[in-house]
Amino acid sequence: MKAIVINAPKECSLQNVTPAPLKNHELQIKVKVTCVCGSDLKNFKNPIKTPQIPGHEFSGIVTAIGPNTLGKIKIGDRVTTFPMMGCMRCKACISQHFRDCNDKLSLGFQIPGSFSEYVSVDERFVVPLSPSLSFEEGALVEHLCCGHRLAKEVLAIQPNLQTHIVIIGDGPIALADVQALLACGYTNITLIGKHPFRMNLAAQLGATNVINNWKDSLSHIDICIHAAAAPETIKTLSNNMNSDSIIFPQTSLVKEYPQFKIGRAFAYSLTDFYEVMALIENKSYDTRNLITQRVSLQEFPKIFPTLLNKSDHFKTVIIP
Repeated sequence: MKAIVINAPKECSLQNVTPAPLKNHELQIKVKVTCVCGSDLKNFKNPIKTPQIPGHEFSGIVTAIGPNTLGKIKIGDRVTTFPMMGCMRCKACISQHFRDCNDKLSLGFQIPGSFSEYVSVDERFVVPLSPSLSFEEGALVEHLCCGHRLAKEVLAIQPNLQTHIVIIGDGPIALADVQALLACGYTNITLIGKHPFRMNLAAQLGATNVINNWKDSLSHIDICIHAAAAPETIKTLSNNMNSDSIIFPQTSLVKEYPQFKIGRAFAYSLTDFYEVMALIENKSYDTRNLITQRVSLQEFPKIFPTLLNKSDHFKTVIIP
């Protein structure tokens, strides 16, 4: 099969790769669409391991079934995947909090990913696609789950739907947050960005305020979502926050903020995948403008360097 392989930092190539035999519980999936995530680009810059096939946001069709499977997924099924494979033995896995498993293996990082014609995945983490979803929409489900879970965590802590929420950043995660918060009913969302294309998209999606020159224009902040690496911004914004304000870090915080509550941002579950698919189906999540570039596996090695610094797009998808 053909696959994109990271050979070294900022170096990748299209290669012929022999798939490993399917293990217990594994399924082979023919990849129909796979998205490029920001974490993939970070992995290109500083690979966790080499050689490695990246990619974890995808959809496809099951083409083969390995030994000792449960029989719930069949050949021909349209699927996507929860990308973090837990050990299935620890307390976190038993309670289906797979992201909290200390021994989890992540698709595209520790194990071969979806920038490939085929990918092998443990069936226990495979999610059947809703019949009405396209393959492109199916490939966006994992991405939208990040915002969906964030919004659920906010709602659990701060149910007041008029609370002032400020999102730092205008990248894909920040814009997923906007959609998810709006779907939960929040009505006072300010997004701080610096890229005109993405800021315009945030406004189209329904953010209440989309601003760049913000230092003198923000009132009291109840929730601050740190969706971009901007330590000076959050440091300044902290002056407009009080002891009841909550920070949700979707990137690593450069310093600690003991004076504020810290919420949990990345904790999505298998249940969230089904909820997001339903929200796409009923048009609560708009996916029409999220994909701004489509490329083939063959084209990807030539265009990927531009993705490392490109800000006038949202999602690039690879169609093998």
